[in-house]
Amino acid sequence: MNAGDTSRVAVRVRNSAALRHALFAFAWLNVVVGVVGIFLPLLPTTVFLLIALWAFSLSSPRFQAWLYHHPRLGPPIRAWHDHGVIPLRAKMAAVVVMSAGLIFLAWKYGDAVLTLGLGILLVIIASWIVTRPARPELPKS
Repeated sequence: MNAGDTSRVAVRVRNSAALRHALFAFAWLNVVVGVVGIFLPLLPTTVFLLIALWAFSLSSPRFQAWLYHHPRLGPPIRAWHDHGVIPLRAKMAAVVVMSAGLIFLAWKYGDAVLTLGLGILLVIIASWIVTRPARPELPKS
């Protein structure tokens, strides 16, 4: 999606109260799931907050700013936005959940082709996740 596509979507959302309300509700749903993820160790938090931030950006700039600058919810959003950071705990949780899902799939269905195909895809995704920085780089002096 290029910038022109994004602006067309934003214009469509601005012109449709129903779409704006739906995105606003979707944003709040993601905020709730993200907050639950703070307390449940294997449920990711940041990804849901990023989705909420996107939905708020189209439906309510006020709540987008609130979420981005929130003292508890904002730091992981800003870390990803500013530095592409995925915290070590989140990386470990993602790899564990992907591995458990693959093992369950292999055990439940026993389909070697499906398991191998999904395994290759999950290795690619896990590799990308693991190679993201775990904390912002310090400025070199």
